[in-house]
Amino acid sequence: MDDTRSPPWKVFWERGMELLGIHNYLDALIQFDKAASRKSSEQLIFESRSVALEKLGRYEEALRDSQRVVNLIPASSEGYARSSQILFNAGKLHASLEMVNHALKRANKQQTLKLLCLKKQILNSLRQTEARITSASHFSKLPFEIASTVFVLAAGDQASRAITISHVCKGWRATALKIPALWKSVVISRGLDIRKAGVFLKRANANIAHLEIRSDVGSSLTIFFERHAQDSFWGQLETLALVNVAMSGRPYHLIPWEKLRLTDFILTPKPRLSHMRFGIWEAVDRMAFHTISSVTVAVPLIPSSHLERYKNLTRLQIGSRNFVVQCPQRVLTSLFYNNPGLNTVILDIFVTELTEIQWPTNKAPFAMTSLVHLENHRYGYGDWLSNMLKGAFSFPALRTLHFYEHILGVYLSRFELFAGNLVVLRLSNTGWYNHTAIIPSLLQAAHNLVSLDLFGFQTNMSDEMDALDGHNRSVICPKLEHLHFGSCRKLSGTSLVNLVESRLLRATEYKRVESHSPLAIASTVEHRQSDTCTHDGMGGVTNVMPIQSLVIRDCVFIDPYTIQQLRTMVKCIRYSPSHLFTAKTHQAPKAWR
Repeated sequence: MDDTRSPPWKVFWERGMELLGIHNYLDALIQFDKAASRKSSEQLIFESRSVALEKLGRYEEALRDSQRVVNLIPASSEGYARSSQILFNAGKLHASLEMVNHALKRANKQQTLKLLCLKKQILNSLRQTEARITSASHFSKLPFEIASTVFVLAAGDQASRAITISHVCKGWRATALKIPALWKSVVISRGLDIRKAGVFLKRANANIAHLEIRSDVGSSLTIFFERHAQDSFWGQLETLALVNVAMSGRPYHLIPWEKLRLTDFILTPKPRLSHMRFGIWEAVDRMAFHTISSVTVAVPLIPSSHLERYKNLTRLQIGSRNFVVQCPQRVLTSLFYNNPGLNTVILDIFVTELTEIQWPTNKAPFAMTSLVHLENHRYGYGDWLSNMLKGAFSFPALRTLHFYEHILGVYLSRFELFAGNLVVLRLSNTGWYNHTAIIPSLLQAAHNLVSLDLFGFQTNMSDEMDALDGHNRSVICPKLEHLHFGSCRKLSGTSLVNLVESRLLRATEYKRVESHSPLAIASTVEHRQSDTCTHDGMGGVTNVMPIQSLVIRDCVFIDPYTIQQLRTMVKCIRYSPSHLFTAKTHQAPKAWR
């Protein structure tokens, strides 16, 4: 028999150490367990096994093994050092500091250096923890009214933020649970949210202001409506949003519509189940309409009787990109008449039943003096908007105009009278139509324009570019600072560089002239009237703003070299090259920023 062979426990321990060295902690733990079963008095086994358990995150078991090492060799620092390291990783800093002090009392000179490093880490962590507690305690010293205002502003209308705030610490949670206004928004997007909604109602003292249902959750939603149909919060609800839902009769007929006094109503069904059935419109029409100031509806067939009930709207949005929404011109016209306080109108509809609006010639147009934002995505079988602007309506306060259509000419010509107040103009032209005479004419009238967005123009844009850079004439849109071109296939890089450079030179010249005395200014105006600066027609110099930001997307003739030139003159540029350009030039990256 060979007496030089290692004892069985040591064979398993050595195998475990090899596995520990290659970070195979689970298999190493198995080997250490086998070694411990053969010799329960060897401190090497328990010390090594505590390392494996610690690496696996099993801190309590690792701590028991390190305590076993302390019991086996109480005069050694090994067990105390292992216990300190485990407690430190587990976040128990005070207990870890106590153990490292015990280890330092028993350590030799070689071990002392490592233990001092560990003690320094523990002390640093303790200081950081105390600093966080101190900062949190400062917030707890705030008056409740201020703390509640901060929480409400931070959460807004997002229910998830209220939950996040309540999970920061015990102090914040205690404060958050005392603020009913923090829990005023309820969002139901899955079955589990039904229970959460009940919790929110309890914390808000049954006084929620925002209820949003993002999808159908089966019978759970029916149970929710049946359980809370008699609650008082329905009369205090400000916003009801039914988003991406299947608009069948159940369970929405269970809503006590007659109790609602909403200010914001949103109704957007699922694209594939877009038709509202089983008398749901009759249920919706039971609510009070005189309190609603904002409505968003995207249903293919909206009853005229429903739309004609709105009388006090300030924001109107009808339509969807997912399906065609039809609306007769008569109903749309009555919406404008019945809601003179509208300030935002967003339409993505297909207008039907076009007729000429009969308006007395001796009567002034109906002025929508509050309308500042008009956005239209598609038209019907004719120019309904043109019909409205033939003397029946006027938009004197319009500041933001968005048009998305393949024929722009007829409509743009009607807006020249109201272009003086425009600040943002966004035009999308998806057809092969030449509007080079109409767009410059509109821009000529837009003296206050700051942002211009042109998308999908397939024709030569030399007239628009020449008008903007003041080629052979005084520059137009002197306040223009932001330009966005998307899918403009014939936009010339040379004309774009000339535009930016021309406006930069004019702005620089204006600053130079402005720094002179009034006599020098008059002299400069006299000698350089047609060369550098734009004039207001009264002997003064008009300031021309340089282009501050430029966005170029999918424009065939705008290459990276042009972008390099523009970067020397424009502060912010976002560039996405055309796929035609990237297909031919393989070395070009996917996006230039």
